[in-house]
Amino acid sequence: MAKITVTTGTPTRSTMTSIGANGIDVDFTLDIDGEETEGGATLLPCADGRKGYDTWGDLSAWLDGSTVARLWAIEDEETRREAINAIRVEVIEAADSSGIEPHEHVRVAGEDVVLDDGEDGYIVATCEALGAVSQGRTRAEALRNVREAIEVSR
Repeated sequence: MAKITVTTGTPTRSTMTSIGANGIDVDFTLDIDGEETEGGATLLPCADGRKGYDTWGDLSAWLDGSTVARLWAIEDEETRREAINAIRVEVIEAADSSGIEPHEHVRVAGEDVVLDDGEDGYIVATCEALGAVSQGRTRAEALRNVREAIEVSR
C-alpha cells in the first residue's frame, strides 16, 4: 500500500472558472511514496443545491490538468482512488476552514446566474453568458433585477 500525503496551501477566491463562475482555489502538494507533485483544485458549490462542493465525476472539472495526468499515470487503481480521495478530503477541509463562502448558482430565465455578496449588504447577481449584472437589497430583489437584465440582454 502506498503512503499518500496531501498538504494544502491557503485557499483563495478564484476569479474565473470554465463555467465563468467564481469558486475557491486550493493549491496542494501530493506526496505518493516520497514523490511530490504540486497541484491545484477549484471547488464550486454543488450544482443541484446540496451543501458542499462538486468533487465527484470528471476529475478535470475540479483538478488542474497536471494533477489529473499524474493521477491517471498511477497504475494501481486502489492507489489512484486513495490519492483522489485524500486530495478531495484535504482540499474540502481547507476550503471549509478558510471562511470563504462559495457562490450560489441559480437558473433565472433559463440562464446560469451566480449570486454573491456585494458592497453595503447588497446581493450581486451575474449572468456571465449574457454579460448581465444586477443587484438588490435582498436575494429576491436581486433575482428580479437580473431577470430584467437578462431579458434586455437577449
